[in-house]
Amino acid sequence: MAAILQIPVANTLPNRTVISREEIRDNHPVAIAYDLYIRSTIRKNWAPSISELLNANEQQLSDYAMFLAPIICFGKPDCRIMLRGEKFPGRFDPDSSSGRSYTEFLKAETDIDPATIFQDIFGSIATRQILLAETRSPFKNQLSVTMYRGIFPIWNSNNDQLWAAFVCAPKYAELPASE
Repeated sequence: MAAILQIPVANTLPNRTVISREEIRDNHPVAIAYDLYIRSTIRKNWAPSISELLNANEQQLSDYAMFLAPIICFGKPDCRIMLRGEKFPGRFDPDSSSGRSYTEFLKAETDIDPATIFQDIFGSIATRQILLAETRSPFKNQLSVTMYRGIFPIWNSNNDQLWAAFVCAPKYAELPASE
């Protein structure tokens, strides 16, 4: 059942390879987010809410997550950063958290075209499916780091809108096993 929820996309984006859950260690933040998401989806038959993902993670999962609300800015797709964990890749400062445009964040932190990441984010939201990938870090301070990333459509019950939970961590990252 879990494989049905992954987006069947071509590996056309630079430095990104679509992967399956089985390729990620069980204690990696992306794997934990995926497993939590699948359990919640099976229970409700719908995308989990933001509060479910935040409340269910005793394992500091939200430190590796960024919650994004889709918007249109100057006629182009963008996302507003609603919440950013302290261990999400890139430099962490107050200006890179709540309320900032994701395009502004990417332009300050990377040399990549935001459209390449928006293809994955908006694709996940539009199809209501998970996208897992292995990628090189686009962040200037982590260029040689290989990352796992997961994009999960989530429900914001406050405004009845689908958002994206973007969970990203270096391949070596791990969280302690749950009790």
